[in-house]
Amino acid sequence: MALRSGASVQMLRVAVMVGGTCVGSGLVFAGGFTHQQGAVGLGTSFSGASATASDPTTLFYNPAGMTSLPEGQNFSASAVYMNLRNNFRDAGSTDASGKAMSGNDGGNFGTKATIPNLYYVYNTGALAYGIGFSVPYAMQLSYDPTWKGRFQFTNGKFVVQEVAPAVSYRLNDQWSFGASVGYQSLSLELGSKINNFNVCYAAVKSKGQADAAAAAACASQATVEGESKLKGTSRAPVLGLGVLYKPAAGWNIGLNYRSPTKHQVKGTVEYQNTSFAVFTAGNILTNGSVEGKSVMPGSGSLAVAHTHDALTVSADVTYTAWSSVKELAYDFADNTPTKITSLNWRNTVRAGVGGVYRVTSQVPVRLGYAFDQSPTPDAAHRVASLPDSDRHVIGLGAGYEMDKYKVNLGISDVIVKNAPTDTAATTGEKLKGEYRNGNLVSIGVQVDYTL
Repeated sequence: MALRSGASVQMLRVAVMVGGTCVGSGLVFAGGFTHQQGAVGLGTSFSGASATASDPTTLFYNPAGMTSLPEGQNFSASAVYMNLRNNFRDAGSTDASGKAMSGNDGGNFGTKATIPNLYYVYNTGALAYGIGFSVPYAMQLSYDPTWKGRFQFTNGKFVVQEVAPAVSYRLNDQWSFGASVGYQSLSLELGSKINNFNVCYAAVKSKGQADAAAAAACASQATVEGESKLKGTSRAPVLGLGVLYKPAAGWNIGLNYRSPTKHQVKGTVEYQNTSFAVFTAGNILTNGSVEGKSVMPGSGSLAVAHTHDALTVSADVTYTAWSSVKELAYDFADNTPTKITSLNWRNTVRAGVGGVYRVTSQVPVRLGYAFDQSPTPDAAHRVASLPDSDRHVIGLGAGYEMDKYKVNLGISDVIVKNAPTDTAATTGEKLKGEYRNGNLVSIGVQVDYTL
């Protein structure tokens, strides 16, 4: 349905706070999980991943690097366990009347997850072929259902899985080129509470009724909170392009591009505790279908790696075009108006540096650091479903390499900067406070095998 200006329609506009900002990334951080494709990279904070080409995960970071792997068949399997902790501290949240908002601060709304990745590359020397299965984006949050921001968001889950065949061609000893064509499968679940009285009041007022009449018609809903559950899926292609240049012995320079992906999400929305005559008569808050859009942004990465004796140092700069995500909109099959969440995200830069030192020919140890900028521009756009902020990433790792097998462990600690929020639900409630003590610890194991 089309949106119109006006206070009563504005209150009704988001009758269901479906949480709308689950665009990616990373369990909670918009850029965080686009880099976590294996345990080897965890140790260096994935710094220089587009240039190192040291294992089959290069298919994701730079498909041109596949011709740098050992000739023959290369397999890689990894699992990364992630534990997110984050908290909200209230600083004056209010209800629609301006009084202090009821409820608690939501507790630790972070969750735990394990992300698998599988890669296979067959390198003939001049040509290499491969296929990868990865989870480039994931998010899962769960607040206490009675928290102060419950009319904006209570819980959600967002996962993008990707299957990507790829090919790489080595022109000569210096230049290699690669491309991948991936197929993404997106699934999301979003939940929130509904302020039944405010939605009812706005619906009655939109029919021209006086304030007193609207209040009387909705009196029975004054203490009733409904609930919405939205589920949706989508599938879309994604393109990856890469170049690897080796100007001299021990030097790698990598350039990688991943295209934006536009998902057309289709699904269903279900409600609880919304059986009321006003809602039925207006054909709002009824179970049915829903459609929306979700954008996975395009990105480009420039990386360099240099090996001297037992030490390899790598660095990268990655640019992500998050400004393509201006807002999110969900259209409902009934008369519930289109749900729009303004994000106004900005483009971001991630920069990292890492090193690998071989204690022996079989034992590498790793260390890395990265700074990852948040696309969230200000407190007014830091919504409860994605309380993102700038973050520092520290990585440690080690491995043991045999003739055909490599086993690697990696640990990463993402430290999230405290950040304010000052957002409003369209039913009048305001969430004001600070997201604090954000921390994401990842532990991964990776096994590589060359046949």
